Amino acid sequence: MKVAKDLVVSLAYQVRTEDGVLVDESPVSSALAYLAGLGTR
Repeated sequence: MKVAKDLVVSLAYQVRTEDGVLVDESPVSSALAYLAGLGTR
């Protein structure tokens, strides 16, 4: 996936252990959003 500078990116994800236990998630209904290319200040 290519992301351009100054665009908002939304991610839906799940993190699971090797045994399949859900550790963390951000479902589509509350996707993680961030501003790409802003850097740190």
